[in-house]
Amino acid sequence: MNMRFWPAMAMVVSLLFVAGCQSAEKKRSVLVEQHLTLAGQKYATGDRPGAMKEINSALAIDPESQRALLRRGAIFSEMGDDDTALRDFSSILKLNPASPAAYVGIAEVQKRQKDYTAALANLQKALELVPDMASIIMSRGEVYASTSEFARAIQDFTRAIELEADLYRAYLLRSYAYMATGDNKRALADLKAVRDNSRDPRLILRANRLIYELTASEPAK
Repeated sequence: MNMRFWPAMAMVVSLLFVAGCQSAEKKRSVLVEQHLTLAGQKYATGDRPGAMKEINSALAIDPESQRALLRRGAIFSEMGDDDTALRDFSSILKLNPASPAAYVGIAEVQKRQKDYTAALANLQKALELVPDMASIIMSRGEVYASTSEFARAIQDFTRAIELEADLYRAYLLRSYAYMATGDNKRALADLKAVRDNSRDPRLILRANRLIYELTASEPAK
């Protein structure tokens, strides 16, 4: 047999092996995506246990799926299971140290724990990666407001609104900061913007309540 046959055969086998691995990886990726899609649908209907089951199924297929870890961490965070949430977010950072979402997830847990210094540090790391992300800037503003740094809070809420004009939660948060500094006129303007433009009934309800409280406390003319 021609010995030149063997290198050619080895190359064919190698190519088939690579193609097989790529096919298996693609199939695995599709299955993970299917589970995550189902998780999103179940979460949207309030079926949190069902969503968690689908996410865990995705992670059984690909334990390093950052999207699955992020979603599971977010649900654990909502449930108040801080330790497990932090473990999932930290796992993402081990896989990808440049994940802004993981830093934000950790910061949200730390905000709830009132560890504002740590939360601010993680939000800063996220903003180094995505400097103009309105939601992260707004979250940093919340930290500043929680530590009574209202001028910085207002600055962040204003910047978030500049970047995303329909981010009405930022208007509501800025109104609280304005009220804390005694600037009820600007607070009222922000609350009316929420009332007149937001599509979130919860934000509108809060805005209407605060508008009533502010206008009811005004002296009669």
